[in-house]
Amino acid sequence: MRSSANVTQQFMADLLGISLVYYRKMENGDRPLSKQFEEKIRNSFFKKRESSTVFVGTNDYTNIRFQTLNVREVVSKILGLNVENFQLNEYNRYQYPFYISYGHINVYYHDKDIKAGVLIEMSGQACREMEYEFEYHQKQRTWYDFFNDCFLYANKKAPENDDFVKITRFDLALDEQYNPQEGNFDLFKLLTSAREGRWNGRKQNYSAVLGGRRTKEGMINDGLTVYFGSKQTHLFFRFYEKDYERASQEMTSVEAIREMYGLRNRYEISMRKEISTDFIKRYIEEDFDLADEGVKIINDNLTFYDKEGNLDSEWYDMMG
Repeated sequence: MRSSANVTQQFMADLLGISLVYYRKMENGDRPLSKQFEEKIRNSFFKKRESSTVFVGTNDYTNIRFQTLNVREVVSKILGLNVENFQLNEYNRYQYPFYISYGHINVYYHDKDIKAGVLIEMSGQACREMEYEFEYHQKQRTWYDFFNDCFLYANKKAPENDDFVKITRFDLALDEQYNPQEGNFDLFKLLTSAREGRWNGRKQNYSAVLGGRRTKEGMINDGLTVYFGSKQTHLFFRFYEKDYERASQEMTSVEAIREMYGLRNRYEISMRKEISTDFIKRYIEEDFDLADEGVKIINDNLTFYDKEGNLDSEWYDMMG
C-alpha cells in the first residue's frame, strides 16, 4: 500500500506518530500492526481522491557555476547568447571581480580563480526572459535541453572533474491555477495547522509573513507566505498567495490577476548545493514532469493532519 501511494517509510512513521525504526519493524513483520494503527491507515489512505487541481511546474531561480575562466564560451555554449550584448557593470558581487548582465540574466566571472570560474544567476524574471530566448531565438529549446547542455559541456571540457559544473541553487515553483468553480486551497488553513502543531516531517520549524501597505489608492495586501524549514539549509519550502504578490507588483486588483494569468497559490521548493545538483542530474536522466516531482518532494518532507490526527483531506486532495 505504501509503495502504491508513492510515500516513504518516514512519511508513514510520521503519520502513525512512531519512530522510523519501529515502523520498519512493522512493515517487515517483526512487530504486529495494532488495531489503532490499522484504523489510522484506513482513515488516511483508503479514500478515493479525485483532485481537479492542476499544477504548473516552472524553474523560478537557477544558479550554475562552471570551473573555467572562459566566460565568452559559457555565455555562447550554455546561454546561447552573444557576450557583446551584455552590459559590464561597474561594481562586483559575490566576490567575483567581473559582473555582466543581459536583462535580468547575470553572469559573474574570475580571470584568475578557476575554481570560482563563471557563475550564471537567473532569478524568476530572468528565467522568463531565458524562456523567451528559447522560444523565439533558439529553435524551441527547453529547460531540459539547457541543463543537458550544461553537463554535456562539462563532459567535453573536463570529463575527469566532477566539480566542473554545479547547480548551486534551483527553485522549483508549483503554481496552483485559479479555479473559480471548485475553489482553491486556503493557505490560512495551512497556517492554522502549523500553529497548532498538526504537521510533521523532515522540516521542524515554520514561519509566516502577512503584509500590506497603505497607498494613495488605498490598502494593498501582499498576501500570506508560509515558510517550512530554514533558508540556511539546502532545502526549504515557501508557500504563498501568488495572485496577491502579482497584484501588488503590477498595481492592479487580485481579481484582474486571476483573470489574466489564472494564478492563485504558489508552492515553491528551494534547493541548494548538492541537493540542487543531484535533482538536475536526475532530471536529465529521467526527464520527469517537474510538477509531479515537486509534489513528491513536498509530500516526502511535510505531512499535514486534521484535528482527528488523520491526513488532512483538503491538502491531500490537492497534493495527491
